[in-house]
Amino acid sequence: MKAQMVRVSVPEDDLVSVLVIDDEPSFRMEMKEFWDQQHGCSVQLADTLDKGKLFLDSNAYDIIIADVRFEDSALTGDRFVLQNQEAIGQAKVFVVTAQTKEAVRHFKDLTNRGYNVLEKVDSQFPIALQDAAYEKCKERKSSIEASFAEAARSTVGGAAVAVAYIAGAQAQPEPQLSQSAAAEPGLAPDPLAGLILELKQSLAVWLRARKSPDDPVIAIGSTVLSANELADAIDAGTDPGIAVLRSFVREFKDFSGLNLK
Repeated sequence: MKAQMVRVSVPEDDLVSVLVIDDEPSFRMEMKEFWDQQHGCSVQLADTLDKGKLFLDSNAYDIIIADVRFEDSALTGDRFVLQNQEAIGQAKVFVVTAQTKEAVRHFKDLTNRGYNVLEKVDSQFPIALQDAAYEKCKERKSSIEASFAEAARSTVGGAAVAVAYIAGAQAQPEPQLSQSAAAEPGLAPDPLAGLILELKQSLAVWLRARKSPDDPVIAIGSTVLSANELADAIDAGTDPGIAVLRSFVREFKDFSGLNLK
């Protein structure tokens, strides 16, 4: 049976996606310059709430910044945010105003829902944005790592673990040392390191021995790897290979009952 390819969606450059909705050109430019300087962030700009709605309906954002007042719209930014909570999802929201934040009509509704209301001139505004970017960047990285682990687990599966176990790749918890090695602690082998090496070799062999080793088994971003290519990645110690090997070790631990860390 042909193996199903597991796809992992990993952003290659930008981890945090930002949407800025404001009809003031100078503020949009200020925000563009600010986010361009933040590592791992990309920004989209909308000068009307209608454009902001189009962006919001077609993209997922980590941070959303919306002005309160728009000259050509009866709808205010604070009301817009409340009307689009489902599309906003888990994004960090900043409703900003050139006036005092207490003058924002839906101030209490916004803050009760965890949304931020800030004045544009507030010295804490850029700090709050940087903190939000850092928090979202950590969340995205954790999500990517979890995707790697799940893809590796699905790709390798229990069959490879069983092959490694039956082949005797497991290490004894307390290996018997020769008298010379026991007499010289510095020469004593590391059983865990030996086990990892055995598992690495067993996994690579198992992948290359598959019935269709050139069929794709995993995709990371735009890169698709066959069983042979994944085995090469494991041998070379590249990021995809390391991610799969780590998951394989965890699977082996669960299968064998050995106490591996």
